[in-house]
Amino acid sequence: MSNWKPSIEEFCKLNDNAHLLVMRDHEAKDQFEENTIDLIFVDLDGSFEVTERTLRLWKEKLTKQGCICGHDYLFCPEVRQALEQHTTKHYNWNDYWLVKSKDIKVQKVDTSVT
Repeated sequence: MSNWKPSIEEFCKLNDNAHLLVMRDHEAKDQFEENTIDLIFVDLDGSFEVTERTLRLWKEKLTKQGCICGHDYLFCPEVRQALEQHTTKHYNWNDYWLVKSKDIKVQKVDTSVT
């Protein structure tokens, strides 16, 4: 078992609004209403496609002041490329990155049938 899980579980015990979900993002997103998440940390595979898809999937779930963050900024050039291409502004420190919801440029994919 990874050593990060116990510390995250301890954090979640301190705040009833913090939840640890160990699952694929496209599965987890359906558990949340639109405009309800203030902060989400995602652990991606380091690819451009997954980073772009994650920004698109979670944008609608974030509040107006909400943020999405992750890691692999230094060691995965495709993550940096996706952030540069699909955000108007993002922040990074060391290997971590953060984007405010208002700065995500990707549009929600319309899955309705016409």
